[in-house]
Amino acid sequence: MRKAIPLILLFCLILTGCTYFDSHIPEGYTVCEEHFQQDAIQDPTDYCKYVYDEDVSDRLEEYTELNSDGVNNIAAFFENTRDLMESEDRLGEIDFDSACVDEGDLALILRAEGYPEYDAFAYYTVYFYDRATNTLYYTHSNI
Repeated sequence: MRKAIPLILLFCLILTGCTYFDSHIPEGYTVCEEHFQQDAIQDPTDYCKYVYDEDVSDRLEEYTELNSDGVNNIAAFFENTRDLMESEDRLGEIDFDSACVDEGDLALILRAEGYPEYDAFAYYTVYFYDRATNTLYYTHSNI
C-alpha cells in the first residue's frame, strides 16, 4: 500500500499538469498555467493562472472582497509583475489584463515582514480571484 500512495500522487500530478501546491489555491481547477522563474536564485518573479468550472469563492476564506482602492492595488501588483517579466524577457508568460479586476472580486496579499512600507513592491505574494470568470491569478516577487 505504501508504494501505491506515491504512484497515486504522481498520477494526480500528471493529470493536472501543475506542480505548485499552495493552501491558498483551492483544488479542483480545470486549467492551470504556471510560470516560475527557474534560473532565479534569489529574486524570482512567478505568475500562475488557475481556472475553475464553478465559483470557488466560498473556499477562499482568507481572501477579502475588493473595494475601489483594492481594485487599483491589485492592478498595480500585476502591472509590476508584468514590468518585471518584461525586463526578464518573459512577457509571453503573462496574460493578465487589469481590466478584469472589479469591485467584489476577492484577493489576498501577503507581504514579507521587515520590508519598508514605502517600497510597495519589494516582496509580495498576491492571489486574485476574478468572480466573473472563476479564475484565480497568483503572482509572487522577491524583488
